[in-house]
Amino acid sequence: MNKKLLLISLLILIVPTINALPICQEIITQDDIPCALVSTWQYDSCTSTTVKIYNSDPILLDQRNFTDYGITGRCNVTFNYTNVDEYIWNVSNGDSGHIQVQEGETMSGINIMWLIMALTIILFVIGLWKMDKNIIAFSGILSIIGGVYILINGFGNISNSIITDGIGVVIICFGAYIFIRSQMEDAMANLDHQ
Repeated sequence: MNKKLLLISLLILIVPTINALPICQEIITQDDIPCALVSTWQYDSCTSTTVKIYNSDPILLDQRNFTDYGITGRCNVTFNYTNVDEYIWNVSNGDSGHIQVQEGETMSGINIMWLIMALTIILFVIGLWKMDKNIIAFSGILSIIGGVYILINGFGNISNSIITDGIGVVIICFGAYIFIRSQMEDAMANLDHQ
């Protein structure tokens, strides 16, 4: 019975409750797409209001009707253009705006993540080689920091948040285990010497 409760609890914690698109900003990166293009004010009828999206040439890329944006009275449509460009959107009631899509900056984030993971592994190996539990504990702390970084910024180009969150949690748990285990062994060694 306890195993079933544990599995149900873990399932509830892991499965996200809401999966919504972020609202488009005026300047976004390719990593922020798709996003929700939301009207600036309340319209009388979202379904009868048309939005046209142009690129910078200006060439008409898409023409769609808005849908309701919850109970706010505002309207939205999904923006899903990833080419680096400036996009203009015009609404049939006179509303307009623009979105500038810039290149994503995932490479710098990947480099930081790999640096943290490389330091973690190097310190762990040095700690095992020198038999220094404090170095091993520090590598566990670095692993926890790397896992938190993955939870906040994602893991490379993986867009599935369940996978990136899972990777982050596993790395955090691994780091916590290394840290706690090395400190427990250090405490046990100190007790044996007394």
